[in-house]
Amino acid sequence: HLSGSTILYNSTWYHIAFVYNYGAQQQILYVNGVQDAVKSNAQSFQGQNASITIGSSTVSSTQIYFSGYIDNLLLTTQAKSSTDLLRDASLMAYYAFDSSNPSGDSGPNGIDGTATNTL
Repeated sequence: HLSGSTILYNSTWYHIAFVYNYGAQQQILYVNGVQDAVKSNAQSFQGQNASITIGSSTVSSTQIYFSGYIDNLLLTTQAKSSTDLLRDASLMAYYAFDSSNPSGDSGPNGIDGTATNTL
């Protein structure tokens, strides 16, 4: 279990990243590319029979659920550096070509594009 100190506000987009560095035995939490919490000597991932819980937590036998939207989830086999995460959190525009409005910015900045000569 790892919790950060950043206060998250409703109707605000955040880039949240959790990194487990197996070699260093560390769990690191980043908010918008900035380290928010670190836990050293973390228990190692237990392989295929263990589970990863995203969007909920158990506190004093009470299950607490995340109330919001998770847009993307990325699991990689290599720990990302703070530089890698900051680059990813510096999103300027996001165009979801599988959406009903592929030239509309699906990111936080509303920078819509214009599609020309497309099928």
